[in-house]
Amino acid sequence: MWQAYNFDPTYDLLEKLLELNLELAKKEKQGEPVIGPWDPIQ
Repeated sequence: MWQAYNFDPTYDLLEKLLELNLELAKKEKQGEPVIGPWDPIQ
């Protein structure tokens, strides 16, 4: 999961997911397309 979101394992996971969620909600509200992350290894 860390790689899919490009997170450093030392990050506070809940804080980073909240930041990501708020960023995506803002884009969605502005009518921008929102595409989920993917695992670059697969």
